[in-house]
Amino acid sequence: MGKIDLVVTWVDGTDPAWQDSCRKIAGDVELPKHLYRDWGWMQYWFRGVEKNLPWIDHIFFVTWGHLPPWLNPSHPKIRIIRHEDFIPQEYLPTFSSHTIEWNLHRIEDLSEQFILCNDDMFFLGPIGESDYFQNGLPCDILHICPVTESRAITFNHLLLNNMVCLNRHFDLQSCARAYPDLWFSEVYGEAVRRDNKSALRWTRFPGLYYDHMPVPLLKSTIEKLWQLEGPFLDQICHRRFRDFYRDINVFLVKFWNLAEGRFVPYNRPHGKYCLVSAPDTQLAQTLNGGDSLVCLNEAGYDMDFPAKRKYILAQLELLFPEPSSFERS
Repeated sequence: MGKIDLVVTWVDGTDPAWQDSCRKIAGDVELPKHLYRDWGWMQYWFRGVEKNLPWIDHIFFVTWGHLPPWLNPSHPKIRIIRHEDFIPQEYLPTFSSHTIEWNLHRIEDLSEQFILCNDDMFFLGPIGESDYFQNGLPCDILHICPVTESRAITFNHLLLNNMVCLNRHFDLQSCARAYPDLWFSEVYGEAVRRDNKSALRWTRFPGLYYDHMPVPLLKSTIEKLWQLEGPFLDQICHRRFRDFYRDINVFLVKFWNLAEGRFVPYNRPHGKYCLVSAPDTQLAQTLNGGDSLVCLNEAGYDMDFPAKRKYILAQLELLFPEPSSFERS
C-alpha cells in the first residue's frame, strides 16, 4: 500500500499578528469574517483521526504560524508545517487556500499518497485506507456532471475554470476510449454509467463530480501540473486572496487523475454535508446519524456565531469525550 499522510490546513483568525499581516495586504477591502474564524473544534478533529484512522502515517498540520494551545507539537505523528516552510517567498504572505494547496507538493517528506482535509471535516467512524488508496492510486468515482451556475459569486466558477484548464490537455472521447473500464465500472451504479455514456457525444469535459470531503491526491500530479501550467499557477499564487473568477483550485488534481486514468474506480461513502447555519436539530441529526464522515461547512450564511459555536462544540464533546494523544497532558 505504501504510506499515506493526512494534510489539514488551519488558521486562527483571532491571532493579532495574523490580523495585522492580513490588514496590511487587504488595505481597505473588507474580507468576509467567516473565511478565517476559528470554531475551536480542531481537538475533536484530532480525536476522530486518532480513533478512526489509525493507519495514517503522519498528519501534516499546515498553519500560518500559530498553533492551538492544547496541541502537542512533539507528537511523533504530527508535522507542524508553516507557510514559509514550503511556499516560495514571492507568494508570501498568503491568505488564499488556493496558494497553500497548489504548493503542498513542496512539503518536505510528504508522501506521494496523501489525503487533503479541511478542518471542518470530521471522521466520526472507522474508515479504511483502501477507501482512499489502492495499488498506489487514489480511489475515486468518474462521473460526468456539467457545471451549472446558480449565483453570481459561487464556488462553481472555480469548477468551470478547472474544466477550461483540463480541456486544454484532454479530449473527453479519447479518454473514454482509452479507459472504458474506468469510465463504465460496475461499482458506480447504472445512473453514473448512463451519464458517462451520454457524455460521449461531447469532445470537451463539461464537468466532473466532486464533493466537499477529504480527497485522496498524488503529489506527482501536482508536480506535473506545475510543469504544464506553471505560468498560470504562478499568477494564482501571486494573488494574496482567493479569486473565484480567475483561479483554479486543487480539485483539478483530482480531475486530472480521472482524465489520465490514474485512479481505482470506487464508490466511496460520501458522508454527510451540513451547513453550520442549519437548525440545531438538523446539526444533531447529521452528527449522530451514524455516518463515518461529516462536513460542517460555514459558507458565509448569517447566524448567531457564539451560540452556534457553543452548541456544535457540545455535540462534538458528546461524540469524543476522551482526549487524544495529540493533546497536551
